[in-house]
Amino acid sequence: MLTVSTSTTVLASSYNPIPIEQASKSDDNSLMNLWLNGRNSFELISSSENNKKVVSQFVFEDTLYQIEESFNDDYSVLESNFYKLEQSEKEFLGQQKTLFKRSADTVQVSVSENGKVLDTQTFSAEIPVDSTVSTEESNNVATTRAIEYKWFSQGKYNGSNNIYRYTVAAIVGVLGAAAGNPAAGGLSALAGLIISERWPAVYWTRETWHYMQRNPSSPLYPNWTSAHKYKYYTKYYSDSKRTKYISSTSYIDG
Repeated sequence: MLTVSTSTTVLASSYNPIPIEQASKSDDNSLMNLWLNGRNSFELISSSENNKKVVSQFVFEDTLYQIEESFNDDYSVLESNFYKLEQSEKEFLGQQKTLFKRSADTVQVSVSENGKVLDTQTFSAEIPVDSTVSTEESNNVATTRAIEYKWFSQGKYNGSNNIYRYTVAAIVGVLGAAAGNPAAGGLSALAGLIISERWPAVYWTRETWHYMQRNPSSPLYPNWTSAHKYKYYTKYYSDSKRTKYISSTSYIDG
């Protein structure tokens, strides 16, 4: 299971974008600066059910821009294509690529443009809310052919992500690990809200549940064994004290 938490870099809100009139299309970070200068007018246009394809737009200096984003199959590569929409014409400006390199306890996010890496953050292991892992059981019990099934809580964990520079789909990729998977329902809408409200970081608390089973005919009975299914319930906040609730996601893997 992949988990992420605090970033090793300072808050991205300290980044000062170059005025767009000084950032020509030939600049290595022209798309990044265009996005940072215009993100305050961001609007989410559409997103697929699994968050793999997202379309958004923003206005800067009376010009409408559109970003069409798509993930590859395993959500490890995000391609963000920028367009200028003017007088019924759609002009391709360039592509920003975001790579997600995941390991057992970290995820590294790298944003590049024109072959140059513009931003890299590494999010490390999540922090337990309590010093001990909870083993409380849920009340949801199902019985099939004398086999019992139950959800067992694996504990609650806190984490945070600095997301100010990221496009909406890049935020989906970053928060995907906290949500259990980037395909978690509602992530695109959550990312859009984060951008619209101008929050430089998002804080979350996730509870992970493990679906277990026990079979009276098994030699391991009455012990519970894995049914190879996990549930992730995550709450998101705009402050580190976790008093300003934003939204939540729920995702079942398996």
